[in-house]
Formats: sequence, structure tokens, C-alpha cells
Amino acid sequence: GRRFFSPAARDPTRMTAPGTGKLLRYLVPDGGRAVEGVPYCEIEVMKTVMPLVATSTGAVTHLLQPGAALETGDEVCAVEVEDPSSVKVSEPFTGEFTRFEARKLTGALKGDSALVKFNVNSAGIIQILAGYDFTANDDPVTPLLQVIGTARLAADDFAETKEAVSSRADAEALAELAAIEALLGTAVQAELAGGDSAGGGGGK
Repeated sequence: GRRFFSPAARDPTRMTAPGTGKLLRYLVPDGGRAVEGVPYCEIEVMKTVMPLVATSTGAVTHLLQPGAALETGDEVCAVEVEDPSSVKVSEPFTGEFTRFEARKLTGALKGDSALVKFNVNSAGIIQILAGYDFTANDDPVTPLLQVIGTARLAADDFAETKEAVSSRADAEALAELAAIEALLGTAVQAELAGGDSAGGGGGK
């Protein structure tokens, strides 16, 4: 677990360090009143003294001693805010997340096709988020991002659908499906050619 710090997710009851440094001194005594927008302490960053500005108004409790090393997001002071309405309390989520089921493929596509990669790795991400191991590969995100939004994925998806319905389609429908498949094939060839030219442009 590496700590994640989001400056936008501000808690009015806490004043935190925006970056690394060293706490030099408090400008507001322990138990004193900090005022939003007014400096409440000084820190040292790369041998430069910088003030930290209070993000809320209220009585402060010092949480660190002067001389303490600071990391991004470290809590410097607790604040008993004067305006309780400024404190937004997060409510626990009691609903249900959307369930995504892995698509069942017909087996007509090769194992390295875009749709198979999409299906396997998106299912892997869901599996990891559910708390289970994913043994197909160590990183399901990268191969998933490599196929999302590509003509290859669209063509594979269409080929799967065509394979599933072609036995029940009439001659006219089959002709239309073949025409769409040809257009997608052209798009795939253009996509592959664009990738080849981009990869080989450095030799000129």
C-alpha cells in the first residue's frame, strides 16, 4: 500500500502538507484559532522557507512537532471548525455495482485475436477487483488497452456476431453481412498499415 493524496478531496477538519519538506514552526499556537487563507505554520522545502495557508477556520491541535519531516498528505493540524456546515461527511455506499459478465465466444476466433484478448483481460480485471488471482498473465490492463478502440476489435466482434447468426440468415442478409465484413477488413488493413508506417518512420 502506497498512500494516495488528492488535494481536491479536502477535509476541513485536517490541514495537511502539500508536499515533502520539514516543519519549521507553527504560527498559530496549539489550541489557537487559525483563519482560512492565513498562514498557520512554516515549512522548509529545498532550503526555502514557505508558509502553509490554513484551509479552514477554527481551533487547531498540533499533530506534529517542529523539525518533523513531512511527506505529501501528512496531517499537520486537526481543526475544530467553526462552521460545521463546511464538513461534508461521506456516506457508505449501500447500492450494487453493475455486474459485467464475460462474453461467451463461439470459438471461431484465434487465441491472439483482439476480441479474445478483450474478453480474457476484461474478465481478468473484474476477477482481480473481486479479490481473486488472475493467472492468465501478470498485467491484464496493458493488453486490454492495446485493443480497445481498434478496428481489429470491431471486426472480430462483427465476425463473432456473423458466425452466430449466419445459419439463420437469408441470402440477402448474408450478402449485407459480407459487405460490412469487407468494409471492416479494409479498416483493419488501414490500421495495420498505419501502425507499420509509424513504427518504421525512424529509419529515414
